[in-house]
Amino acid sequence: GTLLGDCHASSVYQWQWSNTSLDWVEWKAAYIRKRMGFSCNVHWTEDNSCKSGYMYGFTAASNKGRLRVYRNWFYDKTNVKRITKKIQHLDHPLGLTALILDQGSCRGGLDKNHKTGNFYYRKPTVRIHLNKHSLDELVLFQDALKQNFDLRTSIQIKNKVTGYPDLYFGTKATQDLWVLIKPTVPDIPFANKKFHPLISQTTNAKFVKRSRGVNIV
Repeated sequence: GTLLGDCHASSVYQWQWSNTSLDWVEWKAAYIRKRMGFSCNVHWTEDNSCKSGYMYGFTAASNKGRLRVYRNWFYDKTNVKRITKKIQHLDHPLGLTALILDQGSCRGGLDKNHKTGNFYYRKPTVRIHLNKHSLDELVLFQDALKQNFDLRTSIQIKNKVTGYPDLYFGTKATQDLWVLIKPTVPDIPFANKKFHPLISQTTNAKFVKRSRGVNIV
């Protein structure tokens, strides 16, 4: 999942990850170090494109052939990241969790209209933003999600400027997704913030039930 997400495999023996959230970078590095036996050292670099001015990252290195195999699932011969039929290998819920934490967004929850003072509740939805991937590639991923997890998604072009398509989980599909990935979500601030609309939905539902005049959208 994170290979398709924030990872940049610059060579067959090195993978590089970067993210603005240190806790998520450290969690990934520790998991890969422990479960896969790769050397991982967390570092930070200056990056003017980030609000903070810097980016955390780590490099995973190994002389084992596994690294090359995994890399070839998502990179073509010109070193460009692609989605191919190999996406069928993304068959564990943790892979989806990692991809959403890297390249996804979760929207919804309780909010207030400050002009009227009324509350409204939007049922949570999830998007995976796979920038620079073609529509055909997203169809392959869509088919893999249906086959491996029985998850149904739609393809939407949210960003009219770039024209890049997203994979969109509607309200029901988002609930199915949450049941699947919840046990694998790491208990770190970055993940809690990312999935807050889903984590807090039980509390919000009780509030909506007690309150009158709350619009549900």
